[in-house]
Amino acid sequence: MAIELGIDGRQFRNEFSGRKPLLARGAVTGRKFLLEDLEQILYCTEPRTPDFSIHDGQGFVAEKEYTEPFVEMGVARNRLAKIRFYELLRRGATLILNRVEARSTVIKQICCDIGRYASQPVLANGYLCRRDLPSFGLHWDTHDVFAVQLLGRKRWQLYPPTFELPVAGQASRHSSSEALRECEPFLDVTLEERDVLYVPRGWWHCVTGVGTTTFHLSIGVHSPHVRDYIAWLCANVLPARIEFRRTLPMHRSEGEPDADAAFDLIRQAAVALGDVMSSREYFEQYCQRVLDSERLHLPLGLAEEFLESADIGTGATITLSSIYLRDLSKFTHLNGERLPVAGLDADALRALSERGDLSISQLARELNVSIESVNAIVKDLAARGLVFLRS
Repeated sequence: MAIELGIDGRQFRNEFSGRKPLLARGAVTGRKFLLEDLEQILYCTEPRTPDFSIHDGQGFVAEKEYTEPFVEMGVARNRLAKIRFYELLRRGATLILNRVEARSTVIKQICCDIGRYASQPVLANGYLCRRDLPSFGLHWDTHDVFAVQLLGRKRWQLYPPTFELPVAGQASRHSSSEALRECEPFLDVTLEERDVLYVPRGWWHCVTGVGTTTFHLSIGVHSPHVRDYIAWLCANVLPARIEFRRTLPMHRSEGEPDADAAFDLIRQAAVALGDVMSSREYFEQYCQRVLDSERLHLPLGLAEEFLESADIGTGATITLSSIYLRDLSKFTHLNGERLPVAGLDADALRALSERGDLSISQLARELNVSIESVNAIVKDLAARGLVFLRS
């Protein structure tokens, strides 16, 4: 499975990211997501928070209402009490699977595609319901969301922000949505299987199942904000400047510094902070740190490692192990691994960085070598975590 929004990443980031919603019909390509896929995810998920929870529209349901304890080989565990679990879903509750990409290579691949469109880290939660009831009422999220409809249908009603660009801690429950109930939605759409809807943070939305069983992914984009850069400066740059190490007197006894003298220290620090924040050098250091810290948790690729005689296949797609757009000539590491500096390995990575995803046959033409040679190169790069393969 793969994501094709109908526009490239650059157009998405320039025209939609953080600005307005985007609806992409039929954006999930490849094989159909099946109930069997969801069954496998549930089998691998212990029914306890934070990975597994149920919301009944009013609040989270206590685990004891849908689980029962048991002992397996001397280890205490929980398992679903099926009758009570199914009854909650029949009454309109929603099952929430947090960080579901960690338990499904199919969903992980979808996340990788979304992450590369956004050029930001992403995480996925899954939502399963069976009734035509709003799951959480009208609310906003504090991060951008890509809704990916995998099973059934869901209706999405979107309203423009009343509080722009909320961040963690600025939840919609602290704001009133009453005025919006008298307004026409900016967008009122029913997502069918394979549709994708991008919702910028702060946009009010209400989600309702349509018909029978419905399952969608909410892929959250976790971008750094300006305040994160300032926090990095506070931890890594400001301690070196004398203006930020001075003692700030808080006492007001007679004969000691008054409030104006103390505030002078703040004014001096503000001037120094302006110098620091306007430094391109510090900003480049921060960006470098973010890129260097990237680690993708990817499938192992057992077939390429264990089946030595197996060819990757001329139609297989090779993808650089990064969600970020980057000029590899400026970096020494990718996904925690040292980059080769010369040879066909380096040439292959450079081609993927410049051209994007390539098939085995396309990469062979780029490098002007045989398919057999490219197979060996790609297997080595995949084993080192520098690229990953998609069939």
